[in-house]
Amino acid sequence: LNRSAFLSSLALVGGLLATAAPAAAQCASPTTGPDVICGDVNGVQNYSASGTLEALALGITSCNIGNQILNWIQNTVNHPLMTGGIFKYKVVGGSGRMEELGISWCKHAFAAFQENVCCTCSVGGDPLLQLLNPGCSDPYTPARNGTQSLLGPRYQVNPNTGAYNASPPHPSGGNNGRIQVNTTDLEVSSASVRYFGEMMYIALDDARANNNDNNVSYRELSVTGSGTSWTFGTIGSTVRMKGAVEAWKAVDPTVTLQTVIVPEDSTAPYDGTAKLNLLFKTTSLGGGLWHYEYALHNLNSDRAVQEFSIPVPAGVNVTNIGFHDVNYLAGDGELGVNRDGTDWTSTLSGGALTWATQTFAANNNANALRFGTTYNFRFDADQPPSAVNLTLTQYKVVNNVVVAGVDGPSAPAAPAFAAFCLGDGTGTACPCANNGATGNGCANSANAAGANPAG
Repeated sequence: LNRSAFLSSLALVGGLLATAAPAAAQCASPTTGPDVICGDVNGVQNYSASGTLEALALGITSCNIGNQILNWIQNTVNHPLMTGGIFKYKVVGGSGRMEELGISWCKHAFAAFQENVCCTCSVGGDPLLQLLNPGCSDPYTPARNGTQSLLGPRYQVNPNTGAYNASPPHPSGGNNGRIQVNTTDLEVSSASVRYFGEMMYIALDDARANNNDNNVSYRELSVTGSGTSWTFGTIGSTVRMKGAVEAWKAVDPTVTLQTVIVPEDSTAPYDGTAKLNLLFKTTSLGGGLWHYEYALHNLNSDRAVQEFSIPVPAGVNVTNIGFHDVNYLAGDGELGVNRDGTDWTSTLSGGALTWATQTFAANNNANALRFGTTYNFRFDADQPPSAVNLTLTQYKVVNNVVVAGVDGPSAPAAPAFAAFCLGDGTGTACPCANNGATGNGCANSANAAGANPAG
């Protein structure tokens, strides 16, 4: 039996591997089941710009921090996928923001070594490279992750269940499928302009063990260049099991981070939930104005998000309403057509400021907040913040999720007192038409000109 035939026959029983060969714990406190994380964003591959789009690919080293083996069988649904993105932090108009600039397609894994980046990999290697033992790690170079023939689109992936098409179409031409960024969004990194790259895993057996809420990690990047020629590099070390949007709080500790758990359609063995991360900050701009900035990251919700609504009490003046998303490129959408990139429409009515895209029923390629992406919502208001209930509406299945304790404009303060009548005939007349002299109160038996307080 030759190697190719043997690998094919082994793939037929791949679904048994994760349960038939439990292994001893490799780390001090392993999770139950297979648990793949990004142990390291290990480097950057730079590519020449294509038109106005600069491109890069990020390397990744996987770690299995669970107590069971992780399947790594190519050309089946039993291998991990890897996808990435790049973020930019900058202070704009006196307030900080963290925006996602570009995303990649999904890299399909095909072989696993047994190395020691996260834990001590004491189990022997797999000669067929079709599993990752507990505690072991496996590297993929940036160039490998940018190889177009190994990439598949996001639209064929369910991040909540780990299901995907094992024979996906591949991007071709230019830098399609890699992380692509508009050159107009780039500037040289500095103390006030910082960039972060993230990499994320999706794996069927990891998701079935409900271990898919920790599959993303980030690392700071350097950016140099100008015009249509830019170079990316790595800075510092990888921050494990956190999305790049969370670097906003690392840069500015006054940012608030809330984990939002939303319902999904998955059933046992799945726990039926997915994870979003909401970060927000309110900044006083002076002159009676406050800036409200929100970043919502969808880690692994297949239902996605279609609407974002924050209460705005009567009497609050709202200006500079803004929205930011990230583009799908190279045919990464249903039937090979890009997701609709139309900005969400903002509406101020009914006591709320609401951003929304089309519903799933109206357009299954609408610009919903899907997995592995971050969208921003922002505005200025003439009232300081108070804790309010944010409402998120899910996309594929219409369902509202209420998030308590989010910054929103407070109601204008009521006046300490209100005049019933001015007393001199202006405004509301005196009750008995007994108007006093100009600037005085109502006429009375003691003074026909009306009272005039001295203090």
